[in-house]
Parts: sequence; structure tokens; C-alpha cells
Amino acid sequence: MTTEALLETIPRVVYNHDLSGNFTFINETGERLSGYSREEICRMNLVEIVAPEIAGHICEQVIREATRNVGTVYEIEIIAKGGQRVPLEISTRTVLREGELIGIEGIGVPSLLHELTRQQPDTIDPREESTCAS
Repeated sequence: MTTEALLETIPRVVYNHDLSGNFTFINETGERLSGYSREEICRMNLVEIVAPEIAGHICEQVIREATRNVGTVYEIEIIAKGGQRVPLEISTRTVLREGELIGIEGIGVPSLLHELTRQQPDTIDPREESTCAS
């Protein structure tokens, strides 16, 4: 499988929220990963879905970084409706209307770094090490 084909299979969460962190849109992938319906999410604020240890400062940080007009990538965990933590890599950008900042758009993918780290053994069994012939 090519890298491009692999990237096409990664689920992408697309969402928007206003400058107060209130969700205004989430796509079907976001619904599936979070366990919340679009209607439920659109009645929620960003701080209600992110892990509690980052909830206090995430909204301010997202707004501050987005107003710099550069794409920013975060690794966060959301708390799905069932209580499980879902690690995501989030990329954000500003949404402008007539030159005025009105919100933030985000795209999230399951955290590959988190997944790779989770799958790495704590120690390497020397019997499993391979050697390369010179």
C-alpha cells in the first residue's frame, strides 16, 4: 500500500467552533469517534469534551495560536461519550468572514505517535534483535 493510499484510510474529524469554544459543526467521523451526535456536540463547548487536565487552558491556547494565522498542531485527548479517552492530533486554522475572525476550524486524526508509543515494548528482548550482515 502506498503512503498516499494509507493516508486516505485514516479517519478525519472535521469540526468548527466559535471564539468561545462552542462547537458549530462536526462531521460523521467526529460523531463516530466521540460517541456524540452532531446535535449533542453543537450544544457543547470545547472544554466539555477534552481531557480535564487540559480543559482549563485549551480554549485560550487554541484562540491565541489561531489568531497568529499559522496552522497549529496539537496532540490532545478527548473524552468520548462512553468515557474512553481518544488521542487525536489536531490541526487548526482561523475562519474569517469579511476579514473578521469568527471561529476556528479543526481537523483531527487518531494520534499515530500515541499509538506507536503505546505499542512499543518497554524493553527489547535481545533474542528478538536482528543483525545485519555486512
